[in-house]
Amino acid sequence: MRLKNKILSCKADKLVNEMIRLLPDWITGQSEIMLQKHKMKYGSNNCRVRIRELKSKTIRSYLITTLIFLVVVIFSVLANGNQGGEIREIKKPEYGDGSLTIPVQAEMSYEGIEDTKLISLRIGQKTLSKKQKEEILMQFRQELESVILGENVDLRHVSKPLNLIDYDAETGITLTWTSSNPSVIDERGDIDLLAAENENIIQLNVTLTLEDTTENGSYLIEVDRSAAEDDYIRGMEKSLSIAVEQLSESNSAKYIILPDQLDNGMKVRWYAEKKNPFVMTIILYFVILLIIYMKRYDPINKEVKEAKNSITKELPELINKLVLLLNAGLVVSTAISKIVSDYESYYGTDKNRRIREGKYLYEELLDIQYKVNQSNVSLINELREFAQRSGVRDFVRLTAIISDNWNKGSTLAEKLETESVLLWNSRKKLAEERGRLAETKLTFPLMILLMVLIMVTIAPALMEM
Repeated sequence: MRLKNKILSCKADKLVNEMIRLLPDWITGQSEIMLQKHKMKYGSNNCRVRIRELKSKTIRSYLITTLIFLVVVIFSVLANGNQGGEIREIKKPEYGDGSLTIPVQAEMSYEGIEDTKLISLRIGQKTLSKKQKEEILMQFRQELESVILGENVDLRHVSKPLNLIDYDAETGITLTWTSSNPSVIDERGDIDLLAAENENIIQLNVTLTLEDTTENGSYLIEVDRSAAEDDYIRGMEKSLSIAVEQLSESNSAKYIILPDQLDNGMKVRWYAEKKNPFVMTIILYFVILLIIYMKRYDPINKEVKEAKNSITKELPELINKLVLLLNAGLVVSTAISKIVSDYESYYGTDKNRRIREGKYLYEELLDIQYKVNQSNVSLINELREFAQRSGVRDFVRLTAIISDNWNKGSTLAEKLETESVLLWNSRKKLAEERGRLAETKLTFPLMILLMVLIMVTIAPALMEM
């Protein structure tokens, strides 16, 4: 079993290495950018192996995401393979099962015009004199023609719904409409152009009532058969709605037979709603890939940030030790050598443990001291180079002070004492800021807990209502 796992691991590593070679460099993180970021922490040390490890990790994230996406797509295809397709009948639920609401897609066509629609199948005013009322009614009836036109040009070329109001708030008049052919124009003003094929001139009668006084009027409406396609589609959808209502009201038969053609000649083909789970899956897949791509430099950025935080945290303590040794009579190079020697003696040879505990500053000083001892390079130059690539301003300022006063022990000690006070104050302010930030981050979970407490408190009262 172990041998098989080892073989699979080797094959996976081989695939990852091959993909690193084939894919463009920017997909897994540009090597030059990653090298520059690593140099900020590791200096001139060889970081090629570390960069390759990070690229391999990013490639594995891409592969795992792609594999999960393919599995989801395959299962979706298997689960939805039998959905969709044209249907001719729908089986009703058995007695006691309750009613059903079934989404269906209807494709309509009439004289070359086509449309598709997704539907759900379910098997005081002041007192007036009589004369004043009559005058108001007459005047309103004269103005009514312009009100009921809606979007139509005139009553001789009507193809859009009429504005058949049933009440006028300004005058208090109530209107009652009747149509000579409600299938073409009903009492609400809706127009069915398909039904107007046989009769396109309709008489609309209206009764205007103001308290106890009435006024009658009539209008001849001529339906315009040369209307726009949108107007025909509106009539097609209305015919479909009427047909659906009639289908839903049929309760005796075991099956509902879906008609191929309606009474007005409109042809209909019925399809079960096609569920498409792939859209959201594909979107989610690409969102995850984008997140992986955007975070490909995060491990390096995290290491650099931790290194800077470690320097900021350890620098005041290092200065105090340096001041103490300088006041004891040691020179700068000997003092730094003493500090790193004591550090190594205390933590031993376990470098991983030292790194885990955030001793990055001392680790770099230890490496610098080894380099100075072995190759006799300049200590102050190495310190300046380390401070420049770390990007910590306090450390850069400290190395400048040490460089300017390299041979002035007492003067250097005084300046370092002043610098130590500033750094400790800065560290105190940083700790206060982090404390306030932690309080801010705790606000959201506290709000959630408060909402849960409120729901638990009022839930019994809501359940009793």
